[in-house]
Amino acid sequence: MTASPSTDCSVFRVEDLLATKREAVMEYRDQFDAYTGEAIAELFVPNMDHVVELNMLRDCYDRVHGTVNAKSRLLHNVRSAASIVPNLNFTTQSVNQKKHCAVKQFCDDFEFQRCNIDGLRFYLGQQKLTESIKFNVMEETAESLDAILCFLTDHEDMCGTISDMMEKMVL
Repeated sequence: MTASPSTDCSVFRVEDLLATKREAVMEYRDQFDAYTGEAIAELFVPNMDHVVELNMLRDCYDRVHGTVNAKSRLLHNVRSAASIVPNLNFTTQSVNQKKHCAVKQFCDDFEFQRCNIDGLRFYLGQQKLTESIKFNVMEETAESLDAILCFLTDHEDMCGTISDMMEKMVL
């Protein structure tokens, strides 16, 4: 199976995300890192993180077939949904990077139908993540994002892929 070129994740980023969403995310998260429960003010240089990673949304987007116009609307919807406040969190650079690598490895394995039965917990374990991530945050966010995208897009294939990936993550 030859993998086709992936869409660049940067097209799913919203410009000035930190500047425009900082206060809303801080308020929504009650000033705490949703993954670790640590006070955001105590974190050394906190990173703004997408709870459901952009590379996961990109992989789902790339599986959708349609006209250029339909894909353009879908891209707009995915970009908007990816940056809703409940899909954002402040965490350490270490947690942010390790979670990203774990999700990327999960997505790579998912594409070839070989993801580990223990889901994301397995992939995070491979990253030697010493901080404990609260999986319920990721599960709740993924379900919300899935529902929003399904409502916005009319692309059943993307919604189905997101749901399938989330299910296999065993969140």
